[in-house]
Amino acid sequence: MLAYARNSYTLKVEAKYLQNRIYISESRGGLTASAVFLLSFFEERCKKPVYGVGCRSPPLHLDF
Repeated sequence: MLAYARNSYTLKVEAKYLQNRIYISESRGGLTASAVFLLSFFEERCKKPVYGVGCRSPPLHLDF
């Protein structure tokens, strides 16, 4: 009876540990996806000109 109790307790702990490990890996997956989204968002934002003014060269027909 004691050996059976030990085995059942051990199996429960292992199952609980596996659930935690799966939960942590899912969290990391969500965190990675969030980080990729934020990086792409900031990259696009940095490419856009501030206040609608870009770094354009002046037209060729103007003489300075």
